[in-house]
Amino acid sequence: MLVNSKGYTLVEILIVMSIISVIVVLSSEIVINMTAVAVKTSNKISVEQDYSFMDLKFSRIFQDSSSIKLSGGNQVIANYEGTDYYFSFDSDKINFKKGADVTFEPLNNNPISEFSVSVGTSRPNSIKISFKISRDKDITKYKAESFYERTFILQKTR
Repeated sequence: MLVNSKGYTLVEILIVMSIISVIVVLSSEIVINMTAVAVKTSNKISVEQDYSFMDLKFSRIFQDSSSIKLSGGNQVIANYEGTDYYFSFDSDKINFKKGADVTFEPLNNNPISEFSVSVGTSRPNSIKISFKISRDKDITKYKAESFYERTFILQKTR
């Protein structure tokens, strides 16, 4: 067997380069997969937070309101503890204001679609709200979405 005392043979260099290439490719795949999971999880958490926040706000105000009326097809006015609360439903946001506040504030961070609202149709003194909330920020194939549908019965009018 011949020993090369001047350095490495071409075969040895090719073997080392192949091993390094495999390690680099596998490492990059792991990083890409971890990033995708993080994006998907972030999208899901964001949708769940919006969903929970809006559900709590709707539950508190609508169930304990003394009256609810639909104004112009895209605005709901609920009288809660003597103060009017306004919910305005725009193209992809649900906006909210209390009493004489000048500006509406958005309730959701993620866009909504397929929105519908009806007052007193399924049951007197009730409001039914439904919409889809979704997020596909950063990478479209990791879209997170949830469908919200709930009917609230006014407790104060019973």
